[in-house]
Amino acid sequence: ATYRQDSVRRADLAERDPENRLLSRGPAFRLSAEEIRDEALLAAGLLNFKMGGPPVSPYQPGDLWRENNTFSPAYAQSHGEDLYRRSVYTIWKRTAPPPNMMNFDSQTREFCTAKRPVTSTPLQALGLLNDVTFIEASRVLAADLIVSQKDDEARLHEASLRLCARPPTEKETAVLKSALAEQRDNFAKQKDDAAKLLKIGEKPAPANVDANELAAWTVIVQAMFNQDACVWRR
Repeated sequence: ATYRQDSVRRADLAERDPENRLLSRGPAFRLSAEEIRDEALLAAGLLNFKMGGPPVSPYQPGDLWRENNTFSPAYAQSHGEDLYRRSVYTIWKRTAPPPNMMNFDSQTREFCTAKRPVTSTPLQALGLLNDVTFIEASRVLAADLIVSQKDDEARLHEASLRLCARPPTEKETAVLKSALAEQRDNFAKQKDDAAKLLKIGEKPAPANVDANELAAWTVIVQAMFNQDACVWRR
């Protein structure tokens, strides 16, 4: 019951229980590197729930294995459903660990760690906006929203439920609607950019969804996933 409580400190309990010794509020913590990746895949409907089996090799920029050690075998990326296995099954090379997980404070596993540090850096936002996994997940979720929801407000509401586990606030809705109008205008003028965005990731974009509209919604979903509310548990 305590874990399910809001983590915000209530004014009436600020003096009575300042250190939360009476468990008057729930915990607040940034999701782990594995949880953030799995959350994006789950929200998009891509997460592969298969249990067990050998490790898999998801997207990785370049061939970091060979760049780190020229005598190392080349990194062999997985394909198909293996790209979307839960992060616990990601192959791990201690001298060249997955950069998208290290970005969110995962450890190299060269030695035991009692507790991971939790940092908040601009590089994390850069990763969420540019890593192939997160771009592809945003695009797949955007396509589903366009097909399954009748209008922009319903799409924003559904996206917020999937990503943040709550409806968007009025302020968030207004900001996102304004951003959506801007992105629609941008991609209408730069159709080549929309086409390039939709080619990121192995999952093909649906042919029955307008490319410019899908690109605009992909950017909006990316922006939503970059919210504090989506990568923190409160």
